Amino acid sequence: MDELSTLFSSWVGGLELPRASLTFIIGAVAASFAGAVFFIVAKVNDPRNKRLGAIIHEDQGESALSRFSTSVESFAAPKKAEERHGAAKKLIMAGYRSTNAVSTFYAIKMVLALGLGAVVLIVMSLVPHPFSMAQVFMAVAAAAAVGLLTPSVFVEKRIAYRQRQIMRGIPDALDLLVTCTEAGLGLNQALQRVADEIRVGHPELSNELDVVNAEIGAGVDRSQALAGLHARTGLNEIRGLVSMFNQTMRFGTSIADALRMYAEEFRDRRTQAAEEKAAKLGTKMIFPLVFCFFPAFFVVAIGPAGLKISRAFSGMSG
Repeated sequence: MDELSTLFSSWVGGLELPRASLTFIIGAVAASFAGAVFFIVAKVNDPRNKRLGAIIHEDQGESALSRFSTSVESFAAPKKAEERHGAAKKLIMAGYRSTNAVSTFYAIKMVLALGLGAVVLIVMSLVPHPFSMAQVFMAVAAAAAVGLLTPSVFVEKRIAYRQRQIMRGIPDALDLLVTCTEAGLGLNQALQRVADEIRVGHPELSNELDVVNAEIGAGVDRSQALAGLHARTGLNEIRGLVSMFNQTMRFGTSIADALRMYAEEFRDRRTQAAEEKAAKLGTKMIFPLVFCFFPAFFVVAIGPAGLKISRAFSGMSG
């Protein structure tokens, strides 16, 4: 606490604060922060608010959190529309489609940056070893940079995970689409049936197909709805499927035949990708073998012989 008082007095121009006053200030700030967090969590988890939200679609806890995110976004979000549009696109690809997703994203970035910087500052002030002002500034800046980058890294990982899950469901969806179209169902009915059938095994792809059906039912053009499917997933396989659907609707060809050809092409592409990964496996195994397996093998295989040789030479010298 003495070190924190000295550091604080050096920052404010040599103003001396009693230890009790500094303790009171830190305690008040911590209590205010804890009270604010508790208030937000209590509002969000309040059963009455949840019931009211289910009836009148106005969750008071969510609206308070939305107001907080919007107020933070006003000065934390970038001013350029291109950057905001790019962030919104990535959040949609990650599966976050709420109206305040961008506001919440930038609010989390700012809170993490300030929170980690404050934590590092307090920890460094409590350490007995004195730090220079440059060291403190560098540590706080590094912590703030980690707080700013962590949400972006999480979103990128979430996008990659979601794309993998969607890719796993595409073969089953294509087979079911072929079956449904051959049974006489239209494209909309086939997509809805496939979405219902794969909901348990592949929920991400099922949700995307539900969105496509909802947009078509709301009056959106079928080609635009399918193009939105590619924009929300970012997968080249979905883009090829959308192009195939558009060509089929434009020229009036059979959807079942086109789906069967695309399914075969997709299986060939998946087989080629698996063969490519298998071909790269030998190269990737070099470093684990050299640095992990071979040293242990040499110790087990050559170690006893080396010990015997060293003992024999030591006996000859004795």
